[in-house]
Amino acid sequence: MPKLSDPMRHVLTIICATVAYSFIAYLILRPMEWRNHLLRLFVRSFNAFTAMQSSNGPGWTISVIGSSLFTIIFTLVLVGAFRGREAMQRHWVETGAIALLALIGQIALLYGPIYLRSFTRVVYEDHQDLVARANAPKPACPTCPSCSICPPTKVVEKLIPPSCRLSAHFGMPNSTLKDAVTASAAIIHCNYKIEAPFRVTVEFDSDFIPGAMTLNDSGTWSGGGEQKQGRECISEVSYPSLLSEQLVVVTVYGSTDQYPRPLKAKVESLR
Repeated sequence: MPKLSDPMRHVLTIICATVAYSFIAYLILRPMEWRNHLLRLFVRSFNAFTAMQSSNGPGWTISVIGSSLFTIIFTLVLVGAFRGREAMQRHWVETGAIALLALIGQIALLYGPIYLRSFTRVVYEDHQDLVARANAPKPACPTCPSCSICPPTKVVEKLIPPSCRLSAHFGMPNSTLKDAVTASAAIIHCNYKIEAPFRVTVEFDSDFIPGAMTLNDSGTWSGGGEQKQGRECISEVSYPSLLSEQLVVVTVYGSTDQYPRPLKAKVESLR
């Protein structure tokens, strides 16, 4: 029986460990009551991880894993070109194994801490949202002036329906923006949390030049640019979620002295 080289033994060890960890992950995710919550947590963590690198899931996969696989194939081609096809066939397994170990080591050592930071940040944001809801003011207990012990009183809480409010701010545009004469900002704030990814749509009363959208107090965020469809300005955000009462500001410009005025706005989750 041929003796395996050291790189091949390492690769087989990694494959066995991956199978074992996959089986453990299957046992953890088997309960249906919390499988979806864990999967959403991992997806949001990965979105935060790619947003920290100004990228997205497909872009990161192509740039890191795709380029590494291309390097492995290109290395084998160079070995065949300089040392002959026989040498390439003789060493392709060992060369591929070393390159695969380098790829796994790069992901674990370089991107592992970044993903761990993104994961803890998402967990911390969920914790903040939970603490805020738990510490929300509760209705005061009614007092009874005629007796020391009050009879049981049924407390009816008034539920506030989820809604979004729209306001506008008008000003002068950036002087470097071509054809812009006026600037309008549509300010949206919703009284409930909207899970990412979500879409922001604002309709204006006249034609406009697309500008930019910002999420106040969100730090880094990722998503697509503004799109114009008729008199509607549409933007999408893939990360993070929109917190309750967090402001969304959509800025557009007018090509005349008439300000584009926002008529209505809508923020909807894409889940």
